[in-house]
Amino acid sequence: MDILQIRGENIASLARPFDISLDAPPLDGAGLFAITGQTGSGKSSLLDAMCLALYGECPRLSSAGVSDTVPDISGEALASSDPRTLLRRGAAASGYAIVRFRARSGEDYEASWSVRRAYGKASARLQAVERSVTRLSDGTVLENQKTAVNDRIVTLTGLTYDEFRRSVLLAQGDFDSFLSARTSERAAILEKVTGTQLYRDISKRVFAAHGEAERAVEDLEMKLGEHSVLTEEERADIEAELTALDTARREAAEVLKATIRDIDRHEALIAARTRSIEAAETEARARANWEARKDDTAELARLRRAARIRAEEAERRAAAEAKDLAETAIDEAARAVDAARAVKDTAEADWTKASAAQQQSEARFAELGPIWTRATTLDAEIKRAAEEEATAARAAEEAGAEAAEAKNALERGEADLTQRAARITDLQAAGDADAEGDALVAGWPILSDRLERRIAASHAGAKALEEVQRLKAGLAGAAERSAQITEATFEARAESARIEEGRTARTPRRDALRKAAPSERLTRLARSRDTLRTLADLARQHDEAARDAATCARDEATAAETIHSSEAAKTAAEQAQGRATAQIEALEAPAGLAEAALSSEAARLRLHLVDGQPCPVCNAVEHPVHEDDAARQLADDLRSRLGAARTAAREAAQEIAAATARIGAAQSLAQTSAERRVDTEARQARLAAEFHEARRAEAEGPLGGTLPDTPQDAGPALEQLAQRLDGWQKSLEADLAELEDLDRRAQEDEARIAALAASMRALQDEQAGLDAQNKSAERALGTAQSAAAAQAETVADLDRMLERDFAGLRLDWAQFGADGADALDAVSTRKEAHSKARAALEAALAERDEAKRRQETLEVGHSAAQTAWEKARAAHDVRADKTKALRAERAPLLGGEDTSAHRTYFNTRRKALQEQEKTANEARSAAASKLSSAEASLKAAQDTRDRAVARSAAAEAAWQGALAQAGLDAETAQALLGWSDPDIAALETAIDTARTAHLRAAEARDQRASDLAKLEAEGVPETPLPELQARRIAQEAAQTQRIEDEAGLRGRLKSDRDTRAKMAALVAQIAKAKARLDTLAAINAAIGSASGDRFSTIAQEVTLAILVEQANHHLTDIKPRYRLARGQGKLSLHVVDDDMAGEIRSTRSLSGGERFLVSLALALALGAVGGTGTISNTLFIDEGFGTLDAGSLDMAIDALEALQAQGRTIGVISHVQAMQDRIPVQIRIKSRGAGASEVVLDAG
Repeated sequence: MDILQIRGENIASLARPFDISLDAPPLDGAGLFAITGQTGSGKSSLLDAMCLALYGECPRLSSAGVSDTVPDISGEALASSDPRTLLRRGAAASGYAIVRFRARSGEDYEASWSVRRAYGKASARLQAVERSVTRLSDGTVLENQKTAVNDRIVTLTGLTYDEFRRSVLLAQGDFDSFLSARTSERAAILEKVTGTQLYRDISKRVFAAHGEAERAVEDLEMKLGEHSVLTEEERADIEAELTALDTARREAAEVLKATIRDIDRHEALIAARTRSIEAAETEARARANWEARKDDTAELARLRRAARIRAEEAERRAAAEAKDLAETAIDEAARAVDAARAVKDTAEADWTKASAAQQQSEARFAELGPIWTRATTLDAEIKRAAEEEATAARAAEEAGAEAAEAKNALERGEADLTQRAARITDLQAAGDADAEGDALVAGWPILSDRLERRIAASHAGAKALEEVQRLKAGLAGAAERSAQITEATFEARAESARIEEGRTARTPRRDALRKAAPSERLTRLARSRDTLRTLADLARQHDEAARDAATCARDEATAAETIHSSEAAKTAAEQAQGRATAQIEALEAPAGLAEAALSSEAARLRLHLVDGQPCPVCNAVEHPVHEDDAARQLADDLRSRLGAARTAAREAAQEIAAATARIGAAQSLAQTSAERRVDTEARQARLAAEFHEARRAEAEGPLGGTLPDTPQDAGPALEQLAQRLDGWQKSLEADLAELEDLDRRAQEDEARIAALAASMRALQDEQAGLDAQNKSAERALGTAQSAAAAQAETVADLDRMLERDFAGLRLDWAQFGADGADALDAVSTRKEAHSKARAALEAALAERDEAKRRQETLEVGHSAAQTAWEKARAAHDVRADKTKALRAERAPLLGGEDTSAHRTYFNTRRKALQEQEKTANEARSAAASKLSSAEASLKAAQDTRDRAVARSAAAEAAWQGALAQAGLDAETAQALLGWSDPDIAALETAIDTARTAHLRAAEARDQRASDLAKLEAEGVPETPLPELQARRIAQEAAQTQRIEDEAGLRGRLKSDRDTRAKMAALVAQIAKAKARLDTLAAINAAIGSASGDRFSTIAQEVTLAILVEQANHHLTDIKPRYRLARGQGKLSLHVVDDDMAGEIRSTRSLSGGERFLVSLALALALGAVGGTGTISNTLFIDEGFGTLDAGSLDMAIDALEALQAQGRTIGVISHVQAMQDRIPVQIRIKSRGAGASEVVLDAG
């Protein structure tokens, strides 16, 4: 990754916005630049901003130290490690830090960190931190949650925060972080630098592959043990049983066919008898129904006589209704005249009252005009005064809140001073309690070095003794294993010779069977058997098709006869229907006009005609009323003729429908039979062709010259050929089974011999390895014994030096043995606690002074806020008095009511009274008009009643005459006239349907009797039907059982063949799996492990060796006195002091300047080694140069310039003038007073 830009504002002392672009001039071409400024100006704050944007924390807050709380300016207590404490205090409401960087993928991203105070006030409470990661190519915000942002940054950069600090950012006080890192931390950095995660992955994959190979061999061997096969005797028994079952099944099939034919004849005869009985019963029901309809025929005749007097009855009823309507109209007209006269009187009174009220409203409206004008003026003045009063009230309220807030802040400041004083007292007491702490801190570099060396020497001595014991045990175990290998090799050779002898003896028989090729011959035999089955099936289908074709021909002849007779009947019915239809069309129009003239609706309309006024239908002013008996007689005649024609049409239509149905059924039968016959004949031809094609395909097979020529009567010949095939198949299957067994045993022998050879090679390799290990172990044993003695002597020397220089610390040196790391950590913790306590005391004193200065500022602010509040209250009182006076003047006017509402009320009321007067006048005129109209309607109704009385008398006389002519009394005639035309038509249809149904039922009865006689003449099987059905069930069950038994036996044979093939394949797979397992076992022993540590540790050790070599190259130029060397522990480092005759020293024994130079060499080496890893091409170094003398400083700068030449960008933070003189491009941090600084770029 590369750092491209750092931006921010209000981060610690960096108050103003700053922007440092490393990919823009002059920094993009500088390579090496300095960040300079006075102590405390904010140089390290630039690096803090970078870390905050990327990881949400920074070195100054995340380093080990006192973890306590500090008060914020808002009064909130914050943890000392809270990143929000970096927001500039007292003068900033918000701050941010933004870093633009290039990820490992080469794409640019932007990480941001920001914090703000509530309400945008510098003294308000701090809000939660906001963070995000944005992809710059499209502006997409990838993450905006804290945890998600951290995870995404690690993914993009390839570095965690701790790894970033140790390889990219060498922060103030943390410069030697890699040098002092623990083993696990050092390993993680090395893994990131060089990408050795690959070796960890390879180690894990080798370990997993070895485990999978072991499991694969176990699974295959388990599967092999799960299989079993049939013996040769069992296979022979199954073959014999199959032959017997096949013969029995074929014989039983013929017996079953005969039984089914007899059952079909029984069932056909039973069905014919049932249909004959049902047809006779249907005919009896139809005859009874037709006889029951004779009374309906008489009733239909009476209905037709009654229909001839329907017009007279209608006229009589219409005349009576007209008379009743006329009487009712007179009553209604009289009531309407009385009502109209009452309405006219009421309208006159309403108009008089409305006119007087309208005149009074106009006078009152004129009086209120001046009062409304004054009230409007006062309303506007009151509104303005109230708004000014509300504004003054809000100002006074805000001033009071600010005064209260200032008072609370003052009280919180006093409480804070009290707490700080108490803390200072506690810290002073804690420091005085540890009298030996100062001596421990002063001598710590030498003390820690000697203790570490003592622990290391003790640990090395213990390890050397353990190694001696381990080597001795290993040599003894190797000797025992060598004897076991010799014995196992001898046994494997003997077993291999025995297997080879048996395989040689079976080879001649196996070769002979292979040459005979039983498998290929069986395959050809199976094809011939399939062909034989196909030919038999085609022959059977050909015979069935011939029978179907004969049946279809008979059905076609029967259908042709039915069509001929039905078409003749249909032609006669269509001619009769045409004649009836012509009569109906000629009679419908005149009959309809006659009915309309005599209808009750026409009579009802005539009742409402008034002499001298136009008719609403024809507009005539003369309205003659005709009483013409000739018209009524004409209507009766037309109605009778029309009814007869309709009856004839219905009967013809019914006959046409019946004939059409018979023709359709016969045509359908003929078409279906013809189609079936054509299909059947085509099927016969197709089956014959298929038979000949199948026979031709078998011409070259074992049955070539023995197959029948045609499918007719081919069954017996095909059955004999099938039996011949069965005999051939048994012989070939026996040969195939023997060959498969010999092949399986040969494969097993080969696999076993190969396995034994591999085992012997593995034993030889293991023996060679044991020999080499024994030689190496004997040499290592001598070395370990010497090392144990040397380390014991070193421990004794160190104990003497410790007792001489540090007896006053009263420490037990024996506790710093091989497991003395915890004891050393405890002493280190004690030293650190003492140092931190002194530092905390100094910080607390400085913070107390700062708190006192803030308290003075708060007192001034409180006084000013109190004065402003009093002035705001006085201004509010003046405006409240003015508003009160205006409201007092307005109160008496209009009763205090709103002016606009008061004026609107009176104006609306005036307009409403005007409208009421107008409406009342219009209503008076309308009432007079309605009274005149009602009187005229009464006179017309009286005239109409007189005409209706005369008409009613004439209609009654005509009705009585018509009854006498029809021979009916009035009651009977009324009942018959109650029938509707649809009911009469339905009665006629029911009578016709009953007659037709009887005729058809008689015809069907005769046909069914004829069918039954034909079947009885053909004869009945001798065996009763129940006995035949029981025999069929038993025969089918037995046949099904034979088929199932045969399928089961064939399945057992196939399963046995499949099992033998699977077992042979498993033996080969086991041999192959064991060979792979042997290879993986050797690789796993070398580099494999579940955690991946074995191979990654090797890679990390190699990487550290390269890193030490590179660092020593830099130390040759920077500090030739020292060299780094690998320690005996995992990834441990020591310093070789060449000025002290090559003495090996702990890195903790170096002085501050020496540690800086060695750390710088390591940092430069990390940059070189990590060029292809995930380490950034940007390196920041914070402080440390002040501890160097002039010569060392020049060498350090030369080293940095050499790294710059390799394409690295290096930023150095230092106040050392010599550094500033050597580096022209600088970022200057300039103090501007009041704790604020700004960033200035100097291009040199």
